[in-house]
Amino acid sequence: MITSRWRNAVWLLLATLVLLIAPRPAAAHGYLVRAIPEDRAVLDRAPVRVQYWFSESLEPEFSTITIRDAARSIIAEGSVDPLNATLLTVRLPSGLPDGAYLSELKIAFASDGHVVYDTRSFFVGVSAEAEADRRGASTIGSIGAGLLIVGVALTRRR
Repeated sequence: MITSRWRNAVWLLLATLVLLIAPRPAAAHGYLVRAIPEDRAVLDRAPVRVQYWFSESLEPEFSTITIRDAARSIIAEGSVDPLNATLLTVRLPSGLPDGAYLSELKIAFASDGHVVYDTRSFFVGVSAEAEADRRGASTIGSIGAGLLIVGVALTRRR
């Protein structure tokens, strides 16, 4: 005959096994839902603000957004919107010149406090290729001219 003590121990063992093998929700982090402007967007004129919406609430104390120009100078800094904890936003100064801009995101999700860093870009008045050409044309041209001079000098020696 099984005593009540053994019966309780068996039930406790079964309950523990059920808890161990029961499916659990995945502990995934939040993710970006929407961005204005989109990553690598080419815009005719500078936006008034840059905004990123996430799938879950952000920790305002640890979530920031920094906008930098191509020279890496800080243009503007922002944070979590006080009326919407899923929105990271920054207002840009008026009259931004054409060029490339970086959005540096520091995102801390309220659900687990996990901090994620991300960098996104957008272009005002120029594309990424045009900006790279503009910045690299003089360098590439100088290198090419230097190689041509060295090549001519070496072939004349022979």
